[in-house]
Amino acid sequence: PSNSNKYIIFCNGMFTTMDSKNQKIYAELLKTKRGVIAFDYPGRGESTTNFSQKNAQQSLESVHNYLVQKGIKQENTGIVAHSMGCAVAGEFAAKNNINFLVLLSPYNKAKDLVKNFVERSQLPQIIKLVVKNMPTCLIPLKYTFNNEKYLRKANCPIMIIASKDDKTVPINLTKKLK
Repeated sequence: PSNSNKYIIFCNGMFTTMDSKNQKIYAELLKTKRGVIAFDYPGRGESTTNFSQKNAQQSLESVHNYLVQKGIKQENTGIVAHSMGCAVAGEFAAKNNINFLVLLSPYNKAKDLVKNFVERSQLPQIIKLVVKNMPTCLIPLKYTFNNEKYLRKANCPIMIIASKDDKTVPINLTKKLK
């Protein structure tokens, strides 16, 4: 809204876009009398750019810079993020002054999320053993989407919301993050 001087930036999860199932969340966020802005990561929605943590981070920075150019103060901006978007938001919050951070279904580290997924999957036992016992196969994930690393540096109130029945992000990974 043009009359709002406070905004919420919404960071989607890995497999959602700004026009998907999050519409109900946006409507609820608008009830806070703040403007809401959502965006698609590169490689999602209509974007043809490749997805990467760096590109996702740059997208959030672009949205934030857009609000600043519109006259919205950093301290009047909060972020609500879901799943993988929590890591994008957490890294941003560690480097910028925002008002608050709400994390929906966050995990501690992508590496642990992948290990958990593999363990619960129907993959052959040999593949599960390789993933479990040879962490070198996960080296590309070592520093990727690491909520633990960045949230320690965030200088704003953080609310974590999770469900023990979440099928994608197990509650134990959220508890590790807490």
